[in-house]
Amino acid sequence: MAIILETEGAIGIVRLASPPLNLLSNKAKDELESVLDTLGGREDLRAVVVVGEGEKAFCAGADLKEFPERIRLGMAGSVWDQGHRMSERLSSLPQVTIAALNGVAFGGGLEVALACDMIIAGPAVRLGLPEVKRGIMPGNGGIQKLIERVGRHKAIEYLVTGKTVLAEEALKDGLVDRVASEPLQAAMELAREICSLPGVAVTAIKRVVLTYMANGYSSYYSTGREWFELLHQTEDCREALQAFFEKREPHFSHRR
Repeated sequence: MAIILETEGAIGIVRLASPPLNLLSNKAKDELESVLDTLGGREDLRAVVVVGEGEKAFCAGADLKEFPERIRLGMAGSVWDQGHRMSERLSSLPQVTIAALNGVAFGGGLEVALACDMIIAGPAVRLGLPEVKRGIMPGNGGIQKLIERVGRHKAIEYLVTGKTVLAEEALKDGLVDRVASEPLQAAMELAREICSLPGVAVTAIKRVVLTYMANGYSSYYSTGREWFELLHQTEDCREALQAFFEKREPHFSHRR
């Protein structure tokens, strides 16, 4: 298996499991799509951590050995379609998603991370989208996601130079959210913190954010209003208020 799905409580752990480089081969993308379909239906999971197997790479990108066949068979368009489908499935998961970069994240590997809600990187990790150096461009949704993260001008700099940067520079650019000496441990701690909060509220917040990103203010306003009203009627809202007034820790059911 190139992709492994594990669970710990309410956390799903997706492992890119083709060390040492965890390349995003055609087989890996097929398996990742299948895992994402499974996660989309797992209402018992409230956070997902994506990590690479081993210490060398989160994911070093595409398997270049597959490129000659891609060119010979004229498959570039279908590769683009699959890459963007995979990216959107990951970014639209109902769970909060965290990429734990334990090693290099290049090309398609960085694109997987960019499709997550948050990115935590180790201090020695290098990141970049070097596709231009191979005469192509990112094809797994990374252009759009990079613009959303760092803005148009910085995105163009990364894309047209193909430069790679260390985690600290990526942090300054807004490409990653946190640098941690143990990125997987930090990601799991964050996931546990998220899972300790009212699950319906967390889900609502992510859905409203996605609605705004996809459709703008008018859709955000109506969707947000529906969720805002619903949240006021949940068990967890009542429990949070009661716990506050009783000066105790709340015990959430994560139900509507």
